[in-house]
Amino acid sequence: MEKITNIFTNFQLSKKKMLLIGTPVVILIIGIIITLIFLSNRQSNEKSTATQAPKNAFFASLTFQPTESQDPERRSYSIALDVGANSLSTIEFSIKYDPNVVSEVLLTQELDPTSALSNSIEVTENFYNEKSERNTMKLKLKADATEQNGRGIIANISFKTTPGASASILEFSDVIITSDTLGPDDEFLTQTNTIAIDQN
Repeated sequence: MEKITNIFTNFQLSKKKMLLIGTPVVILIIGIIITLIFLSNRQSNEKSTATQAPKNAFFASLTFQPTESQDPERRSYSIALDVGANSLSTIEFSIKYDPNVVSEVLLTQELDPTSALSNSIEVTENFYNEKSERNTMKLKLKADATEQNGRGIIANISFKTTPGASASILEFSDVIITSDTLGPDDEFLTQTNTIAIDQN
């Protein structure tokens, strides 16, 4: 009986020793785990902040301008580009519209005799995407270009409207301007306008 009492007493003492030794160890392990989680979240936040860092913005505009159409049944608009003092390498843009309202769309390059920029670029692609219902034009700076910046008319769009159709709009989309002089953290922000189409 005495042996059993001693074993029980020793067990209680061992249990107390385990608690005295084990408790700080457990607290230390928990502290290490919390520290690792904190450091991991901090690194993730820093990486996310670096990824979302704002770029240097260079402003440009691409706008529709009314023209005097020679054909009374067709509406015609010039497309003017203004990159200011920034150098241009390429420009790509699409024009969206409702094919139930607009038909027989022609998107062509238009040269501006008053603009060196207009005469320094050439069309590389010009196509209609039936799936997305938009016309797209891509232009680039010529090898012998005399000007890379400034303002000028670069294209023309003409179309017919469907009699009795509801009002709609023509608008630019997917405008991409590149320049060899811009760095990896630079980008063009392009201002555009729309054309309201009605039957008046």
